[in-house]
Amino acid sequence: MKKLLVIVLAICTLLMSTNFVWAESDEIEISFKIGDETLNINGNEVKVVKPFVVNGVTLVPIRVISEAFGAEVAWNGEERSATLKYKDVEIKLFIGSKEALVDGKETILREAPVIVSSTTMVPLRFITENFGADVKYDGETKQITIVKQIANTNSIKDF
Repeated sequence: MKKLLVIVLAICTLLMSTNFVWAESDEIEISFKIGDETLNINGNEVKVVKPFVVNGVTLVPIRVISEAFGAEVAWNGEERSATLKYKDVEIKLFIGSKEALVDGKETILREAPVIVSSTTMVPLRFITENFGADVKYDGETKQITIVKQIANTNSIKDF
């Protein structure tokens, strides 16, 4: 019995000294309909250049979508490229090119990024799924919903 008590106390001490946060993670949700100029980001409406579809690929404004996740967006005018940095993922896209770089490795996009009304439009699924988000489409309502779980600092999801 004494050994069991020692083991239980040792486990409790170990768990108390570990810096885990067991709380639920935060969630980012973005929803919109193709052709609407308003995105709903966590209940807040944001006006944007209207998302549209090209050959079955939804193109969305890069900055609004990326920054909603907390990503950094940098534009290089000489290269006509945009670089996105989110945690340990770096994506580099080139206007008019289906070639992109993800963490330095070449990847082929289904559609090339374009500029519309001075806004860079990029393939939605490519960006969001590389950031670890889920994209869902409701055929009845024509609603697109992107959901990203954001783990809190030192969350169990980080380990």
